[in-house]
This record gives sequence, structure tokens and C-alpha cells, in this order.
Amino acid sequence: WFGSTQDIGFGFPEAQLSDTAQIPTGSWFSYNYNKFNVSVPGPKLDYSADVLIESADNDGSFPDSITIQHNKFDDEHFAGSDGDDFLSKKYAKVENVPAGLKASLIRTSDSTLVLSLKEKANNHDLDSSFTITFTDSAYANGGEADSTQNNTFTVNLNFIKVIKVAKSGGDYDKIQDAF
Repeated sequence: WFGSTQDIGFGFPEAQLSDTAQIPTGSWFSYNYNKFNVSVPGPKLDYSADVLIESADNDGSFPDSITIQHNKFDDEHFAGSDGDDFLSKKYAKVENVPAGLKASLIRTSDSTLVLSLKEKANNHDLDSSFTITFTDSAYANGGEADSTQNNTFTVNLNFIKVIKVAKSGGDYDKIQDAF
């Protein structure tokens, strides 16, 4: 099977399709090397990022957040009310958040949540990651965790690394100070 548009060509050479329900979801390639995803239609979560970067203050805090968007397929959407924290309501759980950080997952609309980290990591020398997983109660209008794409997601945390430099016995945070 092969198809193309003006801007992108794609192919799946071994597919023999007699029914559109059989469209393969893997092994696709793009001639222009853009990220190319094919999926079966259904409820799906999209994340604005998969990495959070420590504040430039190098204090273990994370000023940015991640927006999670529900595609509202078949009118399924997030449960609850705007302002609800999905973690405190147990609509979702996070695992492996570094000590000192507190995650929040706030509903801003029936299709949007905002994931953020409050406070400061106790140890911010090594990069780490944590996982967010939604439960069935996170979804309204018949939505279920098992049938929602990207229901579980890993967020990577990048901490700033300070490298000390020395000119003759002294340690400096900046190269220009070493000279």
C-alpha cells in the first residue's frame, strides 16, 4: 500500500488492504523525515512535552508545565470540574517523583489538564523520570483507561549540572573565574 500528498509521501510495502479497519499502525516511513504517526481512531491523550528542565537558578525547581490534551473522540473527555486536581481525586497517579517535589495535575477544561511540579527536589544532581497513569475515573462519557492511547506517560526530568574547573588548586563555577 502506498499513498502520498503534495508535502509528504508514505508507504507500507507489505500491506494488502481490503478493509480500512486493517490499516497498519507500525513500520511507516516518511520520505521527508518528519515524525509520522498512524493510529487507529479512538480516544487519545497528547502531551505538550516529555521533558521538564530544572530552573536556571539550579535550585531543584521546575518552572515549566506540561499540557495534556484529550482529543474528545466520540465525545469522551476528562471527568470532574475545572480546577480539580486529578492526583488528589485519585483520577491519576504519579510514580517516582523525586523527593521534595510535589506533582499537581489540574483540569482547566473538559479536554485539558496541566501537569506541574511544585517545591524543590532534595537531590538535583542526577537526571530522573516519573510516570503518570490515568484511572478509569479520569474519563467521562464512557471513557476508559485501557482504551485511551497514551494513558500512561513518562516525563523526564533534566537537572542542571555544575562542572567545577580549576587552575591550580581552586574550584570555580565559571571558566573565566579560573583564570
